[in-house]
Amino acid sequence: MNELQKIDPFVESVNNMLVVAFPKSTSKNFSFALSLAESASKFATVEINGKNMNVAVFSMSPSDSGKAKLLLNYTGSWKGTMVFQGGRLISGNSSTYEIEKVIDCYTQAESCRDKKAHCNSIITNWDLKEEYLFPCKLISYYFKPQYEHPSSIQDQIHALAVSHNCHWCPNFTPDTFKEIKHKACEKEVKSPPILQIGSHKWFK
Repeated sequence: MNELQKIDPFVESVNNMLVVAFPKSTSKNFSFALSLAESASKFATVEINGKNMNVAVFSMSPSDSGKAKLLLNYTGSWKGTMVFQGGRLISGNSSTYEIEKVIDCYTQAESCRDKKAHCNSIITNWDLKEEYLFPCKLISYYFKPQYEHPSSIQDQIHALAVSHNCHWCPNFTPDTFKEIKHKACEKEVKSPPILQIGSHKWFK
């Protein structure tokens, strides 16, 4: 098989963290970017739309995630660079920024003694007087449970993660969501009892 046909970036991006493809560049950083790409889990020169592209496949591991972010920092602004994730081509600077944000969050979690301490958070819905153990701190601010929705809360969380492009994080587990009954949410504020002596009223 020809070297130019060994990697399909769409297919590889389904089961891996990220695929970055970039052409030869006149940038002074090209040699370093190429060596970084060659150190990824998989690398090949692939023909895309008639142009030879250097394609790096980064696995779902802390070491590869750091390399992926660094390569994006170098090649993200180069003309012709393409980023694939989840079987699709990611376009636009905002989407690339979201990917870098997820990579940062993931690598921080992997440095923690307990990943749940980083990833999970307790959020409060004061309107419903409910607290939740939420599985992703990146999207916890946007979460509003819809109990009448035909989809489960866990599936709603997964859809929310898809819309914010962080569902591919290896640590994302929407099934860890649960409601928490907390005394602070259930406690009612009661007035102190009043003791009346003659015409005077005293608070106990």
